Amino acid sequence: MTLGENPPENNDVTADAILTEAGLDYYGQKLFEIIKRNITPNTINILGDCGHAGRYGLNIARDIPHTRVTLCEVKRNNNPSKINTANSVKINAASMGLKNVTTAKSVGSPFAAGALRFDDGAFDMVFSFELENFVDYKKLLAEYIRVLKPGGTLLIGVPNSYNIFHTLRKKMLQNKGIALEYGYEKSFSPYELVALFHDNKLTDRTLSGAGVMQSLMRLSKVSKYKNFLNAIKWWSLCRIFDMTVIRLVDFFTIGFFSTLFGFEIVATGIKQKKNE
Repeated sequence: MTLGENPPENNDVTADAILTEAGLDYYGQKLFEIIKRNITPNTINILGDCGHAGRYGLNIARDIPHTRVTLCEVKRNNNPSKINTANSVKINAASMGLKNVTTAKSVGSPFAAGALRFDDGAFDMVFSFELENFVDYKKLLAEYIRVLKPGGTLLIGVPNSYNIFHTLRKKMLQNKGIALEYGYEKSFSPYELVALFHDNKLTDRTLSGAGVMQSLMRLSKVSKYKNFLNAIKWWSLCRIFDMTVIRLVDFFTIGFFSTLFGFEIVATGIKQKKNE
């Protein structure tokens, strides 16, 4: 069973297998570190999505045990074959022995007020790495903000349209008639994502990025030279380049290079308090 798949019907999955699936790869760890930087001792109730079987939320619950993490499966009207289910997360959490994780599902249209079945201001932090998979993402974002308490942190990660490798990969898949893994996907520019936070009156906005080489690595799967690229260990070469050259460039640009050109860009902002 690969990460994010629905669990076997007999649910006969070992804890070691689940821990492997709930684990983070090289780029996932970078994104997880961004999330962790925004969690304080006062961050208790956290809402996240079920993406990749809730791997970020499960790692938060395991590494930061004072938190109470709710992972919500948001219904996709445009992608009924959604694989990141709350059921998968529930089994993963139980196998990891996590008592501070609960699951939920949205009700009705994900874009209607109240689709997330939580009270206004219920969470200290809301994070999502699935906003790009919804056509009417602005309304879903409004729901995330509704359930976030004033002074709480919103964190959104999306694909970066400035990452030329990812943009090229999407074009190649389209030309080959191959659907994207998660159906619909919108890429955002860094400036577009920041403007989205500004328009929703989120303050203390920050922007980070990771995975400049991520889609260049994945291009090998759709390239006509994939056998050659696999033979020269293309994935390993790209990762080495990322860990050396890209890391050095980020050091001298204070992270600006990955923020501008990384595969995933992550924006954070604070919901204004009523008296502000």
